[in-house]
Amino acid sequence: MNNAAPQPMSLTVSQFNLPPERPDRRAWRCAFFALWAGALAGCAGPAILPPQDRVRVAVIRVGQNEATLDGIEPIRGFGVERDNTFMHCLELVLAALGRPIPYEDLMGLGGAAFRLQVRVDAWCSSGPDALVGYDCVAPVMAAVGLDYVAFYPRRDSDSDVQRIRREVVRSINLGLPVLASNVIPPADWGIITGYRQRGAEWRCRAYADAARERDQRAVDWPLAVIVISPPKPPADMRPAYMASLKRAVELYETSLAGDYVLGRAAFDHWSRQLMLATDRSYIQPNAWTYASLLDARTAASRFLRGLAQKLPAHQGTLNAAADLYAREAELLRGGFADVPFPAQIPVGLASPDQRRRQVDLLREARDLEAQAVDLLKRIR
Repeated sequence: MNNAAPQPMSLTVSQFNLPPERPDRRAWRCAFFALWAGALAGCAGPAILPPQDRVRVAVIRVGQNEATLDGIEPIRGFGVERDNTFMHCLELVLAALGRPIPYEDLMGLGGAAFRLQVRVDAWCSSGPDALVGYDCVAPVMAAVGLDYVAFYPRRDSDSDVQRIRREVVRSINLGLPVLASNVIPPADWGIITGYRQRGAEWRCRAYADAARERDQRAVDWPLAVIVISPPKPPADMRPAYMASLKRAVELYETSLAGDYVLGRAAFDHWSRQLMLATDRSYIQPNAWTYASLLDARTAASRFLRGLAQKLPAHQGTLNAAADLYAREAELLRGGFADVPFPAQIPVGLASPDQRRRQVDLLREARDLEAQAVDLLKRIR
């Protein structure tokens, strides 16, 4: 066992590898998303308002060994236009710290609203994660004025375990929530909101039903942990807005980020692999990537419409690009019947006709994005 103290890494790191999803977690996720997809297939629904600046986080201490943060709003959950779990958890953390920023703005500033990536060599559900492949965490944190350190603690390393427990305790005592993935399965992002037993036990919010509104005990070990510093004073956002538009173009035109195919190339790679699938291993990653793409492009449209009000010199171009992303989102929403989650197709694969229809739809979405990117290139 290597007991050397791990070094914290800033998020210039482009990816971390997720372990294969355990069958019990996959069953939970698949059953949930079957319900989620059915609810979503009907209509777009109203825009979800961002958390309001009603309260600021407060530290509630119980003796020397226990503390909890109060003032963090509930996690909205899947299927309500908050499917990027990192960005929504960050939205809630910022609101609790008195800096409410809408989900679609965080998605746009970090690039997640404009990103599509799929694994080069395997079907994998990790592509939509903000920290994987093309890193969307570093730019959003820079834009909103948060310094941070990322840890990838090994559970089999005593030094890693003790260090991350100390970091969590220190952060909670300072009134700063901690972002962590996989603390309550499945392996999505959540928020560490407190500790007990001097940090040996964590209290968390997560996308799992029981943990969305009330703190629950962490039941698994995190794949990644992000410890933040207090937010810096608000700065002029125009440079970050302009950088986000440049990043949107880059994300469509760049072909590769580590083990992930990006942008236009990702649409083409995904389509080819879809028609070559011969076993059920593709069903969950395919459906989750599709659902995440819908969520991302819905956020892209809303982000650009908001940006049009903030950058009036480019209002017409931004609104036109927003219209194209909105058309893409509606296209994707209308095609969900051909993109089943595993619980919706318990035996076998989606039919060749279903997969062909999905491929046709992905190609149409790709072409709409090409038009939107051409518009964004005009903005200087």
